[in-house]
Amino acid sequence: MCPRGRAPPRTQLGRLWRVHRRRRRRDGVRPVGEDRGPVTVEALCDLLRDGDPDDPDWARLLDLAAAHHVTGRIDADAVPAAHTERVRAAHRESAGHGLGLVAALQAVDSRLAEASIPALAFKGPILSDVVAGDLGVRRSVDVDLAVPDDQFAAAERALVADGYDVVERFRGLGEVTLRDTDGVSVDLHRSVLGRALPRRPGVETLLDRGSRRSVGGRTVATLSPVDRAVVLAVHGTKHRWYRLDWICDWAALTEEAIDWHAVDRRARSWSVRGAVLTAAWIARAVLGADLPGPLSAAVDADPRGRSIGQECLDALRAGPPTPPADRAQFRTLWRALDRRRDRLQYGVRVATIPSEADRAAVPLPDALDGLYRVVRPIRLGVRAARDIPSGD
Repeated sequence: MCPRGRAPPRTQLGRLWRVHRRRRRRDGVRPVGEDRGPVTVEALCDLLRDGDPDDPDWARLLDLAAAHHVTGRIDADAVPAAHTERVRAAHRESAGHGLGLVAALQAVDSRLAEASIPALAFKGPILSDVVAGDLGVRRSVDVDLAVPDDQFAAAERALVADGYDVVERFRGLGEVTLRDTDGVSVDLHRSVLGRALPRRPGVETLLDRGSRRSVGGRTVATLSPVDRAVVLAVHGTKHRWYRLDWICDWAALTEEAIDWHAVDRRARSWSVRGAVLTAAWIARAVLGADLPGPLSAAVDADPRGRSIGQECLDALRAGPPTPPADRAQFRTLWRALDRRRDRLQYGVRVATIPSEADRAAVPLPDALDGLYRVVRPIRLGVRAARDIPSGD
């Protein structure tokens, strides 16, 4: 059985990888993604937690890797020959899908630029390029772009006019999903942190201090390294770090030359320092990430990172990755907020900003759309009452 200690176990998988890396370095060849994030095979064995660690069930292990979207981070030469092709096929599939997303990112960014709408790429293929450096290493699902709130409707119209269809709308989150004729999805956002957080930054602010990065020959706007570290920490903590690829993404940032004092200041200004501490703690606990000095000291000094991170880690080890319920997401991010007044405001917003489920449950004409802020707390109250166990 794979042990459950704080550090990843030294399994045969890890030994295979280390021998392979030493051999490649000796030969002057650097494996794809070697310096772009920690190896995940040991962490996978730790999550599997059964079987012989010196002779693991490779089929189950790679099933788990696929579920966590990390197969591309495993070097094909470090696994038994019977499974090499599966890993290589995953690399090829991720790279092919990633190229399609890069083409979509270029097309969408170009279309919005023609309409004089600034756009910020912050997840999807731009993140694959930043944290992995190879489209075959990190699997992206769709293109994520944020635009200023007052230009959101215009951006949506521009993409629809360009042949995109609206397939799903999340008005409570301030997002819309569009899809082109090739089936490529684009998520258009009003904010990179959602509408409920009280101190979320405006897209204009992120654009002003962001950077530009060439992806597939086109330069697109993206987050600054400091903002990226905070945004990814909030995203992972909100979703309770239920997928290992998000932990790998954040752990890869700890290897970059980022001003971690600036990260701490930015997190405090957004009242989400608890999310950054959680990200750092779980990256160290699961992947053995070597945290920079200021970050390591902050994690050790504040118990929130360990408290929230341990809950996420226990859930991660409980079975295959499963999206947490809305209530669990709210509770986790609520705990990660730094100020009481921000927690209160966050709770009020979650309780009053209507979801698509609220709109579907109580259809109202557009003229009465404002009533959904009353409908939602009533529905939440009814749901909570149903969850209360009845006495004998």
